[in-house]
Amino acid sequence: MARINIPEINYCYSVADICALEAFAIEKQGISGVKLMTKAGRAAFEAIQQSNPQATKLYIFCGGGNNGGDGFVLAGLAADADWAVCLVDLADPKKLSDEALQARDFALARVKEVVTKLPDLAGQEGLIVDAILGIGFTGGLRGSALKACQLINQTDMPVFALDVPSGVNADTGACADDAIQANTTISFIGAKRGLLTGYAENCVGELILDDLDIETPEDMSLHPHEILTSEHVQAVFPARVASAHKGGCGHLLIIGGNIGMAGAVILAAEAALTLGVGKVSVATREPSLAPLLARVPEVMGRKIEHYNYLQPLLDKCTAVVIGPGLGTDAWAEQMLHCALQNDIPIVCDADAINLIAAGVVTPNKDRVCYTPHSGEAAGILGSSAGAVQEDRFGALVALQNKLAGHWVLKGNGSLVSRMDMPAYLNRTGNPGMASGGMGDVLSGLIGAVLAQGYSVESSAAAGTYLHGVAADNAAQVQGKISLRASDVIRAIPETQLSLEIQDV
Repeated sequence: MARINIPEINYCYSVADICALEAFAIEKQGISGVKLMTKAGRAAFEAIQQSNPQATKLYIFCGGGNNGGDGFVLAGLAADADWAVCLVDLADPKKLSDEALQARDFALARVKEVVTKLPDLAGQEGLIVDAILGIGFTGGLRGSALKACQLINQTDMPVFALDVPSGVNADTGACADDAIQANTTISFIGAKRGLLTGYAENCVGELILDDLDIETPEDMSLHPHEILTSEHVQAVFPARVASAHKGGCGHLLIIGGNIGMAGAVILAAEAALTLGVGKVSVATREPSLAPLLARVPEVMGRKIEHYNYLQPLLDKCTAVVIGPGLGTDAWAEQMLHCALQNDIPIVCDADAINLIAAGVVTPNKDRVCYTPHSGEAAGILGSSAGAVQEDRFGALVALQNKLAGHWVLKGNGSLVSRMDMPAYLNRTGNPGMASGGMGDVLSGLIGAVLAQGYSVESSAAAGTYLHGVAADNAAQVQGKISLRASDVIRAIPETQLSLEIQDV
């Protein structure tokens, strides 16, 4: 499936915000509901003409809500333009809104082939338009909508979804069994946040946005999620002065690499060194020292077997990363207890989060950045990874309420928490990152920015965005299947140059 065209969409909205914008257009801008429906149908038809000019026939499935109304308008416009149209009318006219009923009448007066039962699509060619269910959908599919979605997913024809693929929760990203798997989705008014994270991208395909010429007044109480861009990275990498020296560029301490897990701290240290931090120290177990120093000779490796020997390192550093290869034994517990007793900005990843979830230590610091994946987040919340994935926005809020600090909820469409504002949403990265060590690289990147004196929020945002772009660049060279964490690290220097992050 194609990815969203990132530069074209800078914000995404909750369903409540989209409904508020629609109400504003009707009540304040004087755009009637029928006109909005007409605008949506026309925008969809223009997008289909541009993206599928060779389509031989449109099979337009219309449900009973306003989403179906958009489909009815599209059907009428396509028929007027002499396109072959089969209108699959699944709506009960008695239950349609006045606007949707007018749209249906518009279509029925123009479309010659109208069916009220599911057609046999075997061996047919053309383009399917999904206008069955819209942004109000929650829960599971049932009845005629379920049967229609199953039929559509069984065909080989491309699918174009209006506003949201049927069966996808536009607010949370949860996908019902048999949700439509579209090739393209056109989102009206604003991008729905649920389409940009979690499982939804499996169903959305390429995402197009048309705002239908609806204004967004500055004094309107909306709560959009800002999508991370290169500007969030550029903001934390100003040009260095000629007299810069390593002592003024931060000192990051990485704690981890328990017995048999040296690779994690190696990856974190290598990643950190690519982002200009002046010094990197690694507190680790003795068996991990040799492979660490052989691979990353620029770091200062220290064998730390007891927390008493950790404190002198903590006194010298400007930020800490703890968790890569940390383990959950007595040594790991000592290291975590000691690190969290200091008032130093700290990134907690992997086993550090697992130890916190197990109640070994309860931090209460707002200078901590937690970077869990859905499974680790579930451990903190006492839920399941599936539950987290089905409502990542709700899970992030729950995490913020559970523990003070900052959060990066990793995964497809990573979320970066913000104080008193909706979370950032990150759209960089690719499925090739589903391999070991990627989280270690991310923690090293965030820690490197943090050590150079930037806020936890800015460091988390910059590190998350850069991590994904580097992975995208690496995947362009060797594909996604072969992508390794080490490949992402190697791509970071060129990525920085492409983002205009340079020393002068």
